[in-house]
Amino acid sequence: MTRSQLKRYIRSRDKMISESPCDISLYMERAYFKVQLGDKQGALWDYDLVIALVHNYKAGYLFRGILKRDSGDVVESIIDFNSAIKIDPDYFDAWYCKADAKARLGNSAGAILDYNKVIEIDPLYADAFYYRGLEKFKLNRDPEAVEDLNRALELDPTNMEIYYNRGLAKMSVFDQEGAIEDFTKAIEEYPRHALAYCNRSTVKFEKYDLTGAMEDCLKALEIDPNFVEMYCSVGILKHEMGDLKGAFDNFSRAIELSSKYSRGWFLRGLLHHNLGFREAAAADLKMARSLGSRDAANFLREE
Repeated sequence: MTRSQLKRYIRSRDKMISESPCDISLYMERAYFKVQLGDKQGALWDYDLVIALVHNYKAGYLFRGILKRDSGDVVESIIDFNSAIKIDPDYFDAWYCKADAKARLGNSAGAILDYNKVIEIDPLYADAFYYRGLEKFKLNRDPEAVEDLNRALELDPTNMEIYYNRGLAKMSVFDQEGAIEDFTKAIEEYPRHALAYCNRSTVKFEKYDLTGAMEDCLKALEIDPNFVEMYCSVGILKHEMGDLKGAFDNFSRAIELSSKYSRGWFLRGLLHHNLGFREAAAADLKMARSLGSRDAANFLREE
């Protein structure tokens, strides 16, 4: 809808409300149009009016909570979701939104508990297993995360992001072949998934498949030429293959793209050190240390 259409719909609801001031559906509709228009404060005012008119209207609390959450007022949004749940203890949307809000606050344990309730209400909802798996992954509960992601894929086998994140979880439980399969599946679903190529290259490197790892790195850079971390990965592979100039060039390219990327400075400093260029090594390593690299700090301390 265009802005002029939205404004016209809002004016129409204004007129209807003046004629039927107790019809909460009109306030809900007007709030929706205001959100689309970007008038979040006006929408909040309408949701407040809905709740003032009907204290036990669960949808009023739900949509006000969603608006607060998406506006950055996440803590207050949880209060609204709890109010909706108090009215209807099996209110699926409120539990799901509350779980998401807790995840945004970094409260993974609390989010998992809420996703448990979502799954209890609807055991076939793939996204609940998916997001619960992600929160378990954040808590290093990797085997459980894989189980949840397995279930999510059973319910939604075409979701590329589930394959990708299950690949990350499988990396954490040292299932290298499984991780490669999942990253490959993600790439098949979305051939421009640079991060899938990046992580698949990491697993291939762990398996010492240097050629395969290099192919994936270069593909990631073809998709995203500004993928800074990938230049360091190519540099490491070049070094491993004996191409020291190629390693130097790629570490330098990472630094050119992001002068505050400490890993680029650290890796180039190590290369300088190994080649006997002490002054250049010291300069790079000190720069890396100043940018927060613990590896560089430890290396300089031991020198």
